[in-house]
Amino acid sequence: MSEITLPNLLLCEGPSDISFFRNLIAIRNLPIFSIRDTSPKRGSAGGNSKFGDKLKALRTDRGWPRVRHLLVVADNDEDPADSFNYVRNQLAAVLGVANVPKGPLVRQAVTNSLSLQIVMVPWTDEQGNLETMCITPARNAQKAVGTHVDNFAAVTKADSWQSLSRRNEMWLRSNLAARCKTDPFVPLGIVFQDHKDLIPLKDKSFDRLANVLESYR
Repeated sequence: MSEITLPNLLLCEGPSDISFFRNLIAIRNLPIFSIRDTSPKRGSAGGNSKFGDKLKALRTDRGWPRVRHLLVVADNDEDPADSFNYVRNQLAAVLGVANVPKGPLVRQAVTNSLSLQIVMVPWTDEQGNLETMCITPARNAQKAVGTHVDNFAAVTKADSWQSLSRRNEMWLRSNLAARCKTDPFVPLGIVFQDHKDLIPLKDKSFDRLANVLESYR
């Protein structure tokens, strides 16, 4: 892993999130961040249970003293309040309880030279994950296919799955498979990088997240 070189550091859950943020920043000309996910090493799984361990590791990076702003981005999944507290408690164990914001979107000073902000996706108090956030742009890009995927989910009864996150993942996977002729199994991270028309990152549904990143200019 390369050394941290920028004053803005974004910590997210996995490789797809890294691809999403790198391309969102590039397409919208947003402030640049060093971006890391919670996987302990290349090729291993990340996730919302590893924010504390990853933060400990990042603080040993030779570039850590350069960091002035830490932005942590995590999925709400099925329970936004529980997910936020789960991430917050991990960060508090490393940074100290008083230094960690009590709610999403609050930017708080950790020290005189470091701020911390936690953003939950798809947004504060909304169930879901990165895939949830991508459904509206994917639907807007080709509405007829979106309607067919709706019908497919209804016929297969996948739209009645208990987990909203899993329903959304199924919908997005089906939508991408139907639209990506060169690779129906295309990974989400590759979509943001090489198939930008499938999930247009200039879609207005990403504006509120882009506005958070813009605030770091």
